[in-house]
Amino acid sequence: MKKLIRSVASAIVFAGLASVASAVTFTPSDAFLLKGTDSSQGAVNTKIAAYASPATLLYKSTQSDGSEEGAFADDYNTTYGTLTKASAVIAFDGPDAINSNPAYALIKDGNLGWYFYQLTGWNGTDSIDFSGYYGGVQGKISHVSIYGTHTTRTNVPDAGASVALLGLAIAGLGLAHRKLR
Repeated sequence: MKKLIRSVASAIVFAGLASVASAVTFTPSDAFLLKGTDSSQGAVNTKIAAYASPATLLYKSTQSDGSEEGAFADDYNTTYGTLTKASAVIAFDGPDAINSNPAYALIKDGNLGWYFYQLTGWNGTDSIDFSGYYGGVQGKISHVSIYGTHTTRTNVPDAGASVALLGLAIAGLGLAHRKLR
């Protein structure tokens, strides 16, 4: 029984460590679906609609004023880098994750252009990391966005709480077994 409890405890620890989120990373040299030099967001939206209809804006963060919009504005946040290379990271902070297949990401500058990527294999909780854009001038990123065709909200439980509850259940089983002896 002790071996079983140790094995299960080890599996719980491993599962907790394995639940660390990963990131989907994009750079200007990665394969993109669309790219342009349009400065008007309306023109960009027209091109996106022609390619990825019925994709809609689900999340958008604007660097200049820190504003966020879209149906999932409360579930994601964006950090803009302070390094010499222009960068941004969209991170999930829940509780509801985007559950869209396909899903798309957009990074745009007001004058230098924009890139539109497909988020292949993205699970809605992984970070989206943009790095090395616009000649390294950090202030050149206008905004980053997530588009999708399905807006179902998927509540993501806290992995730490699940692991803690499982640990308590195993401890209870151990105590019950001990009492039955």
